[in-house]
Amino acid sequence: MEEIQFDFGKILIHPSFIVEIINEGVMMDYEQMDLLYQLSSNYYLNRPFGYISCTSSNESELAQSKVKS
Repeated sequence: MEEIQFDFGKILIHPSFIVEIINEGVMMDYEQMDLLYQLSSNYYLNRPFGYISCTSSNESELAQSKVKS
C-alpha cells in the first residue's frame, strides 16, 4: 500500500482499490477532484478498481474494518 498526503486529506493506494480520506470540513473543488482523477488514471490505467471515500472522522472506523487488498 502506498500513502499520499495532500492538504485536503490523504489517499491510500492498494493494488485493486483506492481509499480517499478527506479532512473534516473540506469541500472538494474541481482542481482537487481532477488531481484524484489523474492519480487514479495513472495507477489503474485500463484496469478496474474500487474507490472508497470517507472523512477523517471515519478513518479509525475504516481501519477497524480491516480491509485487505
